Amino acid sequence: MTPAAVLESGTTATTAERTPAPADARRRRRHRLLEAMTALEQFPALTYSRDRLLAVLAALPVSAHDTVRAVESDPALSLRAMGLANRGRAKDAPELHGIPDAVAALTPAALRTLAREVPAFDFFGSGGAWSTAAQHFRIHSAATLCVVERLVHDGFAEAPDVLRLAAVLHDFGKLVVLHAYGRYTTGSEAPALDRLLVERRALGLDHAVVGGVIARRMGLPNEVASLIERHHVDGGGDAAVLRLADLLVHYSAGHPVDRGELISVAGRSGIEGAHLDSLLYELPAAPAEVRRIEPSPLTPRQTEIVQRLAQGITHKEIAAQLGLSASTVRSHLFAAYTRLGVSNGTQAVVLAMKRGWVP
Repeated sequence: MTPAAVLESGTTATTAERTPAPADARRRRRHRLLEAMTALEQFPALTYSRDRLLAVLAALPVSAHDTVRAVESDPALSLRAMGLANRGRAKDAPELHGIPDAVAALTPAALRTLAREVPAFDFFGSGGAWSTAAQHFRIHSAATLCVVERLVHDGFAEAPDVLRLAAVLHDFGKLVVLHAYGRYTTGSEAPALDRLLVERRALGLDHAVVGGVIARRMGLPNEVASLIERHHVDGGGDAAVLRLADLLVHYSAGHPVDRGELISVAGRSGIEGAHLDSLLYELPAAPAEVRRIEPSPLTPRQTEIVQRLAQGITHKEIAAQLGLSASTVRSHLFAAYTRLGVSNGTQAVVLAMKRGWVP
């Protein structure tokens, strides 16, 4: 079977159809890809993700932390929020580079409108032509973001929010190939480099390049588009980190991964030896540390006291450790409760830890 036939749907093509004249083949490829890119503008969000975002936006005050996490949980929400924020910025304003920037730039009303208007699908495949592909894509995106969070925590990211967004959207080009040619590999059939070779022979380009084109077309910053289109190209920096995260997700899912490629990409990311062994053993898993998105409303002294409260230390012991009176410690705690919008120490500890304000 020819590389083109691998990408085609299961229908049988005639010899003439499989080997058209070069100019005609280029026109057909271009037409198919443009149609697919247009169709991708209706790519749906998971219904649960959309409803979760709407619930976060309905709470007062609206939490930037929870809003960012809700948007980042879904590729369709991320793509639309980022594009809307960048298209709406002033002409002389710099591009926004990550979901925290986009959430800060958009009003809750704008985000509510976005969420209500986005097409949606549910876990059981109900929701239109994109449903099955959307589910597979979202799962892989979420797993890749999880690995990227670990690599960011370990200090291997140059631009963390750009890398996070690229992780969520890095395989969007596959969806275009799927729409244009009726079939795409999931990663379980062959190592990545073999699958890329098939794409390049059949299409004259690969899904990473297509993904970069889509990213720019839909208003994403050039830094994100560049990472997406380079995540299968040899090199270093965040492109190598993204490629490593993608490989680790495929490895953890039991898909074929070339050992030499994995070691090489890890080395270009600055990860070697025991550190790589620990990643292979532990991932995918929850990030090692809660990510801080919003600045803490607590003063340094309030933070000290809430942190000790989280360690199970009593008010009297905290006072002795900090050289304060017990009444002063209680005053600081009551002030912290007011700033956090909670009514007791347990709620203060849970909220502060959730937002990354105390370890």
